[in-house]
Amino acid sequence: MCSSEWGARKTMAHRKKARPEGAKVTLEAITGRTRGRGIFGIEEEGDEGARQAKLRRMAEGLAVSDRGSEGNRRRCPQCGQGQKYQGAASREVMVEGGTLTVVRASYGCPHCQRTSYPLDEELGLGDEQEQGRLREKLA
Repeated sequence: MCSSEWGARKTMAHRKKARPEGAKVTLEAITGRTRGRGIFGIEEEGDEGARQAKLRRMAEGLAVSDRGSEGNRRRCPQCGQGQKYQGAASREVMVEGGTLTVVRASYGCPHCQRTSYPLDEELGLGDEQEQGRLREKLA
């Protein structure tokens, strides 16, 4: 047998071997036995990956907001007097898919004693912990 015939037989043997393995993977996916997880396990992994990607994207969106800072002073939305910057304050909010920590600028009014958070106002965050679509679903 010449070397070209040997190479052709080797290739044919490799092809024959590859087909049943491919068919087996397809059959296992159909019958729900892929590595013991089944189609539901694969679907759950996909959902979890999407949930994590969504939370990362939301956190990135919050990070570019500059904490809602408006400098050292701002007009009080309650009484119209000047509020003073008090530093950064964090807050955990629950959204569809998980919990995010929002770090935002805090302003206090010496006249009416109101504390405000411009980023909360900008994002439309309410006083409750549940926000966004999660809040809509619970309503």
